[in-house]
Amino acid sequence: MSSLLALLALLSSAAAAPAATSTCSSIAYGYLNADTYVYSDPLSLVNNTLTFAPALYDAMPPIQFQTCSPNHEGYSNVDTGVNGTYAGHLYIPTLDLCLGVADTNSVQPYTVTATSCPYTDNSAQDAFNWVMKNQTIYWGGKTHASGSPIQGGDSCPDLGLFGYQGNDVAIPSVIGTTPLICGSWADVYGFIILPIGYTR
Repeated sequence: MSSLLALLALLSSAAAAPAATSTCSSIAYGYLNADTYVYSDPLSLVNNTLTFAPALYDAMPPIQFQTCSPNHEGYSNVDTGVNGTYAGHLYIPTLDLCLGVADTNSVQPYTVTATSCPYTDNSAQDAFNWVMKNQTIYWGGKTHASGSPIQGGDSCPDLGLFGYQGNDVAIPSVIGTTPLICGSWADVYGFIILPIGYTR
């Protein structure tokens, strides 16, 4: 009987073991912006939803791009300089929130909101998985470095990365909530982080 109780206790403690957690650190800090240095198009948070609203320049607090280790999507996040490829969080320090998508199982377009950041090294990271390539930031969702799985499946087969739709100089096409669509479609751009104090 005592051996059975010991076995049950062991199984119970194993089931309760916490998931591995990720440690995240900032590699870029500033204002989240449309993908252009020529025309400064800051993004805003309206009711905690990512919004393009030029009149609300100060509505989006400064943001960090944080790489996380380990990361569920399998990116190495090796420092290869400014043109490297990294995966991690878009974190707003003053709000202690991250930008993410509410439902990674839905179909595009995706709406980005600010909510609590997960730090468990599991699929909870999917909604908050952003990828920085050559200093340009896209939402990756379920997309892993290996290419499997890929966010969007057949609807976004080439990249599995998502950005906003803009005109020929990358200014967002929609005033208001900024939806994300497949980055391999025409006229889709990622985001950049403008350093604090940048002026056009």
